[in-house]
Amino acid sequence: MVGAVAIAAMAGCGQGETSPGNVRKVAIPADDAAALTGRVAIVTGSDPMALLDQCSRDAPARGESSFQPALADIAAMEDAVAVALAKRLAGGATEPAVRDIAALRRGWSGDFIGIVRQGKRFIYASYGPVDRDAVIAPRPVETTAPRLMCDGGPDYFGAEYDVAARAITHLAFNGAI
Repeated sequence: MVGAVAIAAMAGCGQGETSPGNVRKVAIPADDAAALTGRVAIVTGSDPMALLDQCSRDAPARGESSFQPALADIAAMEDAVAVALAKRLAGGATEPAVRDIAALRRGWSGDFIGIVRQGKRFIYASYGPVDRDAVIAPRPVETTAPRLMCDGGPDYFGAEYDVAARAITHLAFNGAI
């Protein structure tokens, strides 16, 4: 990894609190920082777990509380998601066409929430393809309105990541009409 940059991220106030707390600097590799800018949104607000209310794919269970995930943990999650998707392709799946982290970061954006379930921390992300042909305003680092997509096929998917185990615990894909 070449150097590191400090990105301002909102620190969670405590277990169960979803409102932004103090701003803290999170050091993540410079290439991760650039890759996350404009394509990652952390869902906050009164009900961030609304992101789990998916209509055409299974989602993990809600937790007892939520937290604001660190950008470094999101970067680590994306590495694990890319590996899981590459294994899926190797097993015969054709979509989504993610063979490595570069493909994931080039072609998909996601909304992220932190979930505390039975004392363990998980990050859930809902991914959708980036429309490279349209002019899209960059996503904010923080949003109160999660994007929900019904149907759309397997290019729309959700993943849950166990922060302590550094492993994907749930991966589900949208259905298609």
